[in-house]
Amino acid sequence: AGGILPTLWAAFLQSHPAVQLGLVPSNELENLLARRADLAIRVGPQADSLLKQKKLGVIPTLLVASPAYLDERGYPKHPKELSSHDLILAQPLQQWVLKLFDSKERYTVPITQTPRVRTNDIQLATEMAASDLGITYCPLLQAYDGLKSGKLIRVLPEWTGDPRPVYMVWPQQHYLPARVQVFMQTLQQFAQTNPLLNGVLWSEINAGRSNLPYF
Repeated sequence: AGGILPTLWAAFLQSHPAVQLGLVPSNELENLLARRADLAIRVGPQADSLLKQKKLGVIPTLLVASPAYLDERGYPKHPKELSSHDLILAQPLQQWVLKLFDSKERYTVPITQTPRVRTNDIQLATEMAASDLGITYCPLLQAYDGLKSGKLIRVLPEWTGDPRPVYMVWPQQHYLPARVQVFMQTLQQFAQTNPLLNGVLWSEINAGRSNLPYF
């Protein structure tokens, strides 16, 4: 989730020096019971009836590319023009459905041509976009650091994807030790106060009040 969750992990461990934290980054819907995991953070609708869930927030999705790539290949004015660009496809987001801001107009980008890059890792796709390889569709969390540094800029900023809900999930039958309950409370508080998860930053961007660069 971009560069924000490692900050949370570090702060939590510093506050609880006796706790050991095992992290397994993955885009796959892994079996928590088989892995003996206490908790998972997942993005998107959760239909697993064996898991309890708590919504943490929503992540906006958007199109990004590097300034160098767009200077060379041109700035698309409509999603239809994406077909002539190099696209970087992250398989967890295989369908690019865009909505025009303040409108009911929607457009599904036909990913029919072979993408320039196809990967199962959203963060890697975003890093490749920052390396001038093409345009990718990703959550704001993954793009935030690149947008802030200027390595990425928004493409078609008036078009955005549907916000993706973020959940923490855990097995129903699994006993939650006190340390896990404390961590869940910490995670909830973090999500409620972080502008990347609670929607504040996205509102500022769309209202033109954010200093993040975009076109």
